[in-house]
Amino acid sequence: MRVILFSEDSETRKLISGVFLTNFKKLTLETGDTVKECIDKMLCGEYQYKIAIIDLSIKQSIDELFEEVTDLLEDFPIILWGDHLSAKNRIPQNFTNINPTNASIFAPFSLNNFAIIIKQALAWIQDLEDREKTVELDKDECVAVKIKNFYRFEEMDYDVYLEKGDDKFLRIITKGEAFNQALIQRYVRLGTKELYLQKEMRVKFLDKTIDNLFIFFTEESDENRVIYQAQVGAACVVHEYIRTIGICEKVIRLCEKIVAVTNEVYKNLNMIRVLKDFPLVDGDISEQSILASYVCEGLVRGIGWSSDLSRVKLGLASIIHDCALENGELQKLVSIKDPSIIKFTEEEIRRYIKHPKIAAEVSKHFTNHSEIDFVIAQHHELPNGKGFPEGLNAHQIPQLSCVFILANNFVKELVNCSWTAVGIHSIIRTFKERYDTGNFKDPMKALEKLF
Repeated sequence: MRVILFSEDSETRKLISGVFLTNFKKLTLETGDTVKECIDKMLCGEYQYKIAIIDLSIKQSIDELFEEVTDLLEDFPIILWGDHLSAKNRIPQNFTNINPTNASIFAPFSLNNFAIIIKQALAWIQDLEDREKTVELDKDECVAVKIKNFYRFEEMDYDVYLEKGDDKFLRIITKGEAFNQALIQRYVRLGTKELYLQKEMRVKFLDKTIDNLFIFFTEESDENRVIYQAQVGAACVVHEYIRTIGICEKVIRLCEKIVAVTNEVYKNLNMIRVLKDFPLVDGDISEQSILASYVCEGLVRGIGWSSDLSRVKLGLASIIHDCALENGELQKLVSIKDPSIIKFTEEEIRRYIKHPKIAAEVSKHFTNHSEIDFVIAQHHELPNGKGFPEGLNAHQIPQLSCVFILANNFVKELVNCSWTAVGIHSIIRTFKERYDTGNFKDPMKALEKLF
């Protein structure tokens, strides 16, 4: 078990390290010369720290540091270390409310008192681990949900599980108990892509997620990265809803809201700024969908189309076009002649070949926006006529579809390269050779201007 020590005083670090080496040999104490160094250790996600010790003599605001460390520790115990002079007016008001074993120890230091505080903290941690013991569930009675969907929640009306394998699951969120976002962020850092609910809770969860997203989008946020994260989460829940339940008015309104937000955010930005703040984590369908919507926004402006109708159609197409793909790896394919297609099953390949038409049928429910269906149906066509499903060439594909094809394929390349000027311009040079023809000419010029 690991303990993190925040102290800017080398003598204090030496003293506490000696106490741990002599008396708590089963605990690993880590520290750093600065507060930032310690925070970075916690953020990197390599280890999970179960106890934090904060030296009250540090210069930074103890209230701010306590709040940050509490989030990163997920409310695990915090011990304040210092003398009565350094402690004056520095102990946070809610210090013992966060965790019942949070405690302070002051000079002159008593090893016996310190040992009692550490043992109380360890007992609390053990009790928590006992409550989160692995349980056995029938996986056929559970449903996977993308972990990014949980960012809009602070409490759940049902248990949430992490799969451990062989029908074993770890309950990480308990029904009716509040949790903070640090819990979700930690599992994201550990590489968790999905969490599990019992099947009968799926519709309730997706509906509540959409409600939470509408609340977020009606509130003003000046952090673009947070807005992008919400849009990615919204695209994710749209895809899950369509695949598992179907299309409904609430999903249609959410899609329209995502597109409206893209337009509003891009008004004061350019594509370079979007890429700087965009939270690319997995490069999955939902992330690519939102990124493609921003590229479409930039291309429409670059071409000089003044109609909002084209912008909205392309934005909706960005969200919907791959909604029928259950295996996100299939989205990386540009055509059915891609050599890597052989790694997929026959059923997945059949689904891939059909997915443009399936998504086009879904888009017909957006009755206020005609022509989205043919844009989606054509999104795997290529300028040389070697795409699918119809094998149209650059002179046969309408320009609206050309914009979307270009944006979508550009994003596929973008997520697999370093977002540097060299990497981006390398893609553009390749695309110029491929797309500078027929109805792709103007969109290609607009793409060059974006960067």
